[in-house]
Amino acid sequence: MAFHKNTISQEDSNVPQGSIGSKINKFRELRNLSQKELGVLCGFKASGADARIVQYEKMKRVPSKETLEDVSKALGISKYALYDLDLAPVEQMFQLFFDLSYLHGLVPVMVDDKIYLGFENDDKEYEDKIEPFLKQWYDARLMLEETLAEASTDEEKEINNDFALWCAEYPYGQKAQFGNYRDIKKMEELQKEMDELNAKIHSAEEERKIKQAIDKMKPVVLNEYKPIEKASDFCFILLRALEAGLVIEWHDKERGVLFYDADRTFTQEFSFKTSNILSTRETKTAFTEISCAIETLEQQYEVMIEKRITSIKNELWLDYYFHTKVLDMFCFVHKVWSDMCLLAETKRNKSIPDSEKVIKEEAFRKMITGDNDLILQKPFTF
Repeated sequence: MAFHKNTISQEDSNVPQGSIGSKINKFRELRNLSQKELGVLCGFKASGADARIVQYEKMKRVPSKETLEDVSKALGISKYALYDLDLAPVEQMFQLFFDLSYLHGLVPVMVDDKIYLGFENDDKEYEDKIEPFLKQWYDARLMLEETLAEASTDEEKEINNDFALWCAEYPYGQKAQFGNYRDIKKMEELQKEMDELNAKIHSAEEERKIKQAIDKMKPVVLNEYKPIEKASDFCFILLRALEAGLVIEWHDKERGVLFYDADRTFTQEFSFKTSNILSTRETKTAFTEISCAIETLEQQYEVMIEKRITSIKNELWLDYYFHTKVLDMFCFVHKVWSDMCLLAETKRNKSIPDSEKVIKEEAFRKMITGDNDLILQKPFTF
């Protein structure tokens, strides 16, 4: 059994192999994503998400640099894996060798009357980056050949697909050694099954405890709560929650999980660790205020919202899913999320003078209010 040079068939012969379009198609299929799912993960509106990806894959439209980064993040691969290189013609490959020679010291060398390609190894780049890469690549190819030699015909395609993904994720993935890649994937699949069972067993009880905490804190929270009218209002509520120590896992668009319900498309935006919600009075209060804001989105602005208890590595989380028509609002929040987390950390730090905290908070306020803000309207539009 041998390594397959092309693990994904080229559906459109007019699209050059090695082009951006063919690579998007290849890695989308390897990730088992539909064109619509990938498009929405990239931040496109659901109504035209699949059409946009079709245009990219068939090379009817060239993605911008920013869009290419969005696509690579949605696919969970290095952005460099999508760069446009049509290397099918050997003449094109020759030019690539010349470029590698000029830029990185790739040269032909003679060993025992045979010509090989090697790198001049007298510079720091070779020692720090190229040599470790070549070693890992060599080990990966060796492991691939050994694995294929013992594989059945049915397993062969899956193994080659795993190798293609290992290459695409390199060097940013956590699975640096291909020998461990497949074992890690199996462990991840087993962990996923355990998490699904954990969530199924405990979801009802966890939801009951969270509802009980909200019902207890809500009268207190409603004394101060003002219904949100702008995206910045929601940001300030999240900021207070972070200050209170509430653990919020924010899902930017490349990691958001999609699901479909009666032709409605939802994307996961944030999650809360349930044990953290229930840990202190402060975190219960903070989560209750967020719940009030979410109720406002549902009741006043008619936003469709779903929530589910899930499990990640045996820890229970409460996930919120929002209809994709509110993506603009959450893109706004995501843009300032890192600033929000930094400000919350600053305000919790007792060693920082209060005067400095006030200055930083005022700068954040200016960043998200005024002309920079988004006004909520009914039905939900901007």
